Amino acid sequence: MANVLLVDDEQNILLTYRTILERGGHRVETASTAEDALKAFEAEGADVIVTDMNMPGISGIELVKQIRQRSPGTEIIVMTGAGSERTGIQAMQAGAYDYLRKSDIVPDELVLLVEKAAEKSSLQTAIALRTRIAGLREGFENIIGEDPQLLEVLSVVKKVAPTDSTVLIGGESGTGKELIAEALHINSSRKNKPFVPINCGALPKDLQESELFGYVKGAFTGAQTNKKGLFEEANGGTIFLDELGEMELPLQVKLLRFLQDQKIYRIGDAKPILVDVRVICATNKDLKRLIAEKRFREDLYYRVNVISLHLPPLRERKSDIPILAQFFCQRFSEKFGRPECQLSEKALEELMNYSWPGNIRELQNVLERSVILAEGPSIGTEHFPKDLYDARVRISDIVDDQPTLDELEKRYILETLRATQGNKVLTCERLGISTTTLWRKLKEYGVAQEVGMKEELVA
Repeated sequence: MANVLLVDDEQNILLTYRTILERGGHRVETASTAEDALKAFEAEGADVIVTDMNMPGISGIELVKQIRQRSPGTEIIVMTGAGSERTGIQAMQAGAYDYLRKSDIVPDELVLLVEKAAEKSSLQTAIALRTRIAGLREGFENIIGEDPQLLEVLSVVKKVAPTDSTVLIGGESGTGKELIAEALHINSSRKNKPFVPINCGALPKDLQESELFGYVKGAFTGAQTNKKGLFEEANGGTIFLDELGEMELPLQVKLLRFLQDQKIYRIGDAKPILVDVRVICATNKDLKRLIAEKRFREDLYYRVNVISLHLPPLRERKSDIPILAQFFCQRFSEKFGRPECQLSEKALEELMNYSWPGNIRELQNVLERSVILAEGPSIGTEHFPKDLYDARVRISDIVDDQPTLDELEKRYILETLRATQGNKVLTCERLGISTTTLWRKLKEYGVAQEVGMKEELVA
């Protein structure tokens, strides 16, 4: 079925040909002038345009030229009056797919011609897309997918990578923020210098400053030698601060100072050290909400948010699931020395129907497990973990009495913890939070000890 835009200034012609094409299985929109056709095309697009040549206002020839300029992949069939073969040839020279004399039009032949034009349009569009993807793929070989949202992110990355601008990458846990940060690095002039990733949520609070900025001998008990911080280790290259929202407020002040003057201060030393580092940050939190809660500095937010990128969750780019699944199956088959595995039709259907709260990271883990268990060329649903089906938090079960937002958050966290059978790591992946945040929330709810989660376990 093709989307057809039918253009003619005679209403009876529009009605007749619309009926013919709709009976042939096509979706048809109509316009009475070339001007209206251009507006309709801008609003809705079309696979094929069937247009009269002689209309008031813009001519059919001019319509052909304008459509070809705007959308080279859209095919155009022109209709001419008796004895107007020359006009039809001129239209084809301007870019039309074919022409028909109105007096010779046979319903089945019109439907068939539109189908052939639609096939060519589809092929042209696919070639254009592949060409665009190929252009974007250079330098991004580790990023898998063809979803338009992802391609838009890569388009921005390609423009931003050569600069030294600070970038803030948003998106849920497991969406590939570190891969994007690394792509920014390897497509920049700093690619031969260090790329240093740091998970701010994984750094113990009392060690954050010393890990990032270093210290001098005697700065505190146990500081027996000078130590470089990670900012110095990344000198000349790129530092990637993941889970930025987990950074403590005092350290946010020091990061802000560095972004302002490119100088760091080791603990115990008043002498500044000039460091040439590009900073890329990532967060799965709403930093504006943290600002309102006085947990994140507003001035720092505007410093790190020079360029903003957002990675869509896997549930919003489901067309990429088969591509990613094939990639992971091939990778793990090679890793474990197995014949290359293929997903059964039912298995792929289950993957497509699942919501993937843990995003690409969760899909990767599921397929690694499945390749190991399959021990053969076919992966079925029996090789998937049981919680792929069972551990699905149903919103209807936690909002039926209209709780407050805080109560809803509490219920969602506890229900996710229950659904994962107390697995804290999986719970954090599905909620998109760090173990530190989970511990803090459970402590607020008074259940941290009950579920066996202690502060020292997440420090």
